[in-house]
Amino acid sequence: MPYPDRFSTVRFKNPSCFRKETGAALRHPSEKRRCGEQMGLLGLSLRAGNLVCADGSAAATRLRAVLSELPPSAPLVIMLHGYRFTPDDPYRDPHRLIFAMEPERKHWKLVSWPRGLGFSGAGYRDGLAIGFAWPGSSATGLGRFAIAHTGFADAYARAATSGTALAGLLERIADIAPTRKVDILAHSLGARVALQAMRSSDVGNIGRVMLMGGAEFRETALDCLANYRGAPEIYNITARSNLFYDHLFRRFAPGVGGPALGEGLQTSQTRCVDIDLDCPRTGTALRQRGFPLERGDAAICHWNFYLRRGALPLYGAIFRQRHSFRPADLRRAFSVQEGADLTWPEAVPPAPLLPLPNGGKCTV
Repeated sequence: MPYPDRFSTVRFKNPSCFRKETGAALRHPSEKRRCGEQMGLLGLSLRAGNLVCADGSAAATRLRAVLSELPPSAPLVIMLHGYRFTPDDPYRDPHRLIFAMEPERKHWKLVSWPRGLGFSGAGYRDGLAIGFAWPGSSATGLGRFAIAHTGFADAYARAATSGTALAGLLERIADIAPTRKVDILAHSLGARVALQAMRSSDVGNIGRVMLMGGAEFRETALDCLANYRGAPEIYNITARSNLFYDHLFRRFAPGVGGPALGEGLQTSQTRCVDIDLDCPRTGTALRQRGFPLERGDAAICHWNFYLRRGALPLYGAIFRQRHSFRPADLRRAFSVQEGADLTWPEAVPPAPLLPLPNGGKCTV
């Protein structure tokens, strides 16, 4: 999403969140990396239109090898990052950060997705997590305002071409393992990558798709689903704390316009469900199913979808417990309440003053 760095720290209790770096420094790029070399974790990067392993080895050879080790019932999840991550910059490389079992630097926004989903990195019995890194950063040498207007538009366009590459990966998996279903976890602009892959793919092997704060237009998303030859189950994760970023998306993204995914798919298709993490009914239903979800205390946050305690384990359970989390059942228990207002007003009122740790104020 096209946000300035200074706005990304609003309303978090830990003062350390107001510093970009806390604790360990990033390893020097010249050090030997082990990204994707842990069992159960495979790192793939899209570079100059080619899909390669994060550690430099041949993607096709490694993919065939790991799929041969994967038990038939074990989940296969492709992880898609959002805006600003890129495999071309060590500081923003998702394989070193959110796709790693242990992120290589400490930051309040960095948690291990595969570990949170239940992958141990010690074997294939608990499944395979594939980190798909694509060039999602803005152009360099631009001011903040220019980045918001042109950089995000560039990343939005690259998300579509990256979706074509993801479709190629899905087809390669189908060639190697024809009966294997592939699940997808995508955040922010990664949702556009996933949806464009559906539009481009010639195979129907996608199983369940988790879209966290998806940076895509509702109309485009529904069109991609309508043109996919398979019947994937779609879990569209929304949150009221993301409404500001939904508004920014509609402001800066080129395309058809209209409501964003964060405002709900609002479709009658029973294989799709909108899950509002901030809805009290959702929290109650989750607790009854044994998945207590921490209540988000930030008024504005784009990362609560995976930072709040209990969120990633919930997504992991949806991927693993196929009979317990059918969208048709969740529509009644977890979906946004009918008539709920999930839109940021077009005429945005004056920004409120929010407290800083040093006693000062900032606006969003």
